[in-house]
Amino acid sequence: MNAGANIVDKLKLPQIGQSPQLWSALFRWMVTIGWIIIMLVLLLQSSGRPMVGPAAPPGSPDLGREVYLTMGHIVGFAMLTLLLSWALAATLPLSRAILIAVVFSLIFGIVTELLQTLVSDRTASWFDLGVNSIVTLIVGYIIRILNTD
Repeated sequence: MNAGANIVDKLKLPQIGQSPQLWSALFRWMVTIGWIIIMLVLLLQSSGRPMVGPAAPPGSPDLGREVYLTMGHIVGFAMLTLLLSWALAATLPLSRAILIAVVFSLIFGIVTELLQTLVSDRTASWFDLGVNSIVTLIVGYIIRILNTD
């Protein structure tokens, strides 16, 4: 018998196939945490020297760029609320999962906007905060409506 098997036996860790609900919940959380990390990078990176995507052009922003960035906020926060609801619903009643997902997404939007003030070429935006909040509330409502009997 190898040492790895002894550790699994001693810790009573479930093996693949023994607890599909556990593995489903872990998968949901891995996807959700991955999305949160992607959002943190995108929302908190420098506009002039981004780690991901092209640099923002100098000068005042044009309408096309603002629409593009607003669409990013819409997709980002819609997915965040949806994924959090999905991950939490693996272990909680759906109504509670949706409530926690919405509250987390609203707080996440506030915190990321405030943290943008610490990035040299970024500022907090009331407009972005409003978009993030409205999208979060709408997605939470839609999930709730689509899952009622």
